[in-house]
Amino acid sequence: MAKNQIYLWGLILFLLSLWNLEAKVSISTQSSKRYVRFEDVQREFPSLKSTFNPATFVGSIQHPSGEVRFRVGSSFYTFNQTIEKISVPILYKEKDFLIPPEIVEALFVQLMPEDVRYEYKENVLELEVLPSAEKLEVKTILIDAGHGGKDPGTLSNDGTNEKSVALQVAKILQKFFEKVYPTINIVLTRADDTFIELERRSEIANRELKKTEALCLSVFIVIRPSTKK
Repeated sequence: MAKNQIYLWGLILFLLSLWNLEAKVSISTQSSKRYVRFEDVQREFPSLKSTFNPATFVGSIQHPSGEVRFRVGSSFYTFNQTIEKISVPILYKEKDFLIPPEIVEALFVQLMPEDVRYEYKENVLELEVLPSAEKLEVKTILIDAGHGGKDPGTLSNDGTNEKSVALQVAKILQKFFEKVYPTINIVLTRADDTFIELERRSEIANRELKKTEALCLSVFIVIRPSTKK
């Protein structure tokens, strides 16, 4: 992969990591089995509900999209009528379930439609939740790619110019947002190699802001040609 491509993808990943910065949470784990309390998970995902029958030790974790059922202390659980085996059983302590990593995976991968990224670290379970369109509270995302047309920006040693990279980043962000937030309108100030005056960019942004709740992202690239020979 060319050096410029590496820089381009690094920039895109950095932008997307900033987008999710507010969504990271940490949940304390218990014992070497890395149990977490269900109420700690539910606090982050209120759509999850639980039931427990103390007479039969049968419990369930429910979501509008499905249900995980189990017996406390058992090595099996069911997800939408399919039986699955687990290496560490669910426990019940102080009126709450202690759920092992395999059940955490079942909740985040099988049960819930949300895009949840999780990682076990020392004594904690780290969660990164991609915000839903409703939480963003925006109807339009405007992506403004800098330069364009007669304004190429700086040229790198291999011939890459700032206007081309800015447009690539804008289009990749457009595809990302369209996939993750299909209900949000994604607008580009330029979709090709067109020169747009600064005043015109401001007009487009103000137009979208007046119509509805909008988020404006400006993409400007700085290329510094190498002086090495």
